[in-house]
Amino acid sequence: MYGVPKSFDPSAFLCRTVENVCFYAYSVFIDFDGSYSITIDGRFEHQVSPDETPSYCDCEIPLDESKLMRLIGRAVVAADVEEGRNFVLSADLRGLEGAQGGARRAS
Repeated sequence: MYGVPKSFDPSAFLCRTVENVCFYAYSVFIDFDGSYSITIDGRFEHQVSPDETPSYCDCEIPLDESKLMRLIGRAVVAADVEEGRNFVLSADLRGLEGAQGGARRAS
């Protein structure tokens, strides 16, 4: 794992809205307003909701299924880097049936 550069400021993603989630054979692209984007091409975790079972997906590319589409139109409410290698985003999922909130992790 390469990790996240020390100079990376995750707060740039705060209040950004997810505009697009694209699935390709070996990667997932998440586009945000303001020309921000994330490319996932390895293992990642997706916490769907603490109220759902399972409450998270420990996912590997290529994906068989996903609920990442729920992020479209949702704003980032928290952004952080954990252990110098995990970029963590939390989105506001209030009003979405079966979801109270959620954290998205990519390592």
